[in-house]
Amino acid sequence: MTHIARICLGVLIAAVLCIGVVGPGPAPAQAQTPPSGTDEALIVNAGIYVLSVGQFNISTGSYVVDMYLTLQCAKPCTPNRFEFMNGRATSTDLVEDEPNYKSYRIQAALQTDPDMRQYPFDEQTLTIQFEDKSMSRSNLVYVADPGLNGVDPSVIIAGWQMRDWKAQAQDHYYPTFDATYSRFQFDVVVARGAMSSIFKAILPAIFIVLGGFLALLLGPDKALQRLGINTSALIGGIMFHINLTSQLPPVGYLTLADKYMIVNYIGLVGALASTTVLLAMTTAGNDKAKLKTDTIHRYTAISLPLVWLVGQVLIFTLR
Repeated sequence: MTHIARICLGVLIAAVLCIGVVGPGPAPAQAQTPPSGTDEALIVNAGIYVLSVGQFNISTGSYVVDMYLTLQCAKPCTPNRFEFMNGRATSTDLVEDEPNYKSYRIQAALQTDPDMRQYPFDEQTLTIQFEDKSMSRSNLVYVADPGLNGVDPSVIIAGWQMRDWKAQAQDHYYPTFDATYSRFQFDVVVARGAMSSIFKAILPAIFIVLGGFLALLLGPDKALQRLGINTSALIGGIMFHINLTSQLPPVGYLTLADKYMIVNYIGLVGALASTTVLLAMTTAGNDKAKLKTDTIHRYTAISLPLVWLVGQVLIFTLR
């Protein structure tokens, strides 16, 4: 049994470590051409250069961005009536004011809707969106200029790694007003550190489960001792699960961490159930019951860790 447990642990850890594959680095914005039907509209080449991202709170999806916003036209223009659609600017300073070129230093408090399905190996998209307050698409069209967009190399988001960024302009239709506005969107994709997630969210639960499985090595005559170990491991797993998800926003779906812990519960409850059955049968005190306890002990000592291992491998490979 000890040899089987070592093999199971090695296979699971190897499968989990494969999750930490580093994604692609930041990619430059692709040049956009003005959409058709905008011959009479003012074409504004727009760009955002991110200087810092701070106060990212995953439970609320809020964050603060310090950036330069650049607006450039082919002819004299004043495209200064912009507003952020996923938050508000807390400060706006006009840095350069030329007839066809405007540059602003802006700090904005923004929000996103976190996608926690892959937690604790999740990626989040921090979005910056703005539109003109009064001019619809027929009057003003934004175009993403690759030369004006980017993220400063010194940008560090505590607890996260930057994976990619993308700038694009798109149309947004408001059915209530029957109006379409040109919207500029800049996305910064960040991800949790894989090794940090493994050591903080995966390994502790593995040790709890293996501690519970060690009770399977005890014979049926040690059912009372097994019961204490199994119960403690199950309580420890529940407490760890509560702590693991305590900082997450309320979501209506299971995260990867939830599925991972459900498989752990199956293994721990199975070990507790087998111990309870052994305890009930050993108190019967007859030879027939003793023979059955030996059989149950032998099969559960092998089948429960294998079922748990297969479940974990499926959870991480099918995520």
